[in-house]
Amino acid sequence: MWGRVRSLDTAALERWMATDEARRSVTLSLIAQIANT
Repeated sequence: MWGRVRSLDTAALERWMATDEARRSVTLSLIAQIANT
C-alpha cells in the first residue's frame, strides 16, 4: 500500500514540476520577446 501511495505522490510531484517548468519557459520567452522589441 505505501509503495502505491509513494508512486502516486511521485507522479503528482513530477506533474507539478512539469507545469512549473512550462510556466518558466513561457515567462522566459515573453521576456525575450519584450527584450527584442
